[in-house]
Amino acid sequence: MNILIKFKGIFIVAIICIGAFAGYYYFLGEGSQSAGSSYLTSTASTGGVSEAEILGAEIGKAIREVDALKLDKSIFNHPILNRLEDRDKAITPQDEGRKNPFAPLNGQADEDDDVDLSGLIDSLSN
Repeated sequence: MNILIKFKGIFIVAIICIGAFAGYYYFLGEGSQSAGSSYLTSTASTGGVSEAEILGAEIGKAIREVDALKLDKSIFNHPILNRLEDRDKAITPQDEGRKNPFAPLNGQADEDDDVDLSGLIDSLSN
């Protein structure tokens, strides 16, 4: 028990280092590679077919599946859907706000939105 108390700091540092290494390995190292990324990077198992051809074939297959979907338009004639009412309220026009919403509330910047920086530029160039 005296060893744990004596080397408490070293044990804490060791646990933190092991945790940091495990986190790095999981999130940034080999543990972070998903099946999709390893699939695209391995060309040896494709039998000479390029990754672009494989990816193109998969995209083409997905497009054909989407094209095969048919929408039943009779749902738009359903009585429950036709009973729905639009309860939107008209937006009433309002006066515009301040010219510069970031100006101080005392209104000093509302009078002249253009800021003259010529004096500042002259003082910096000297």
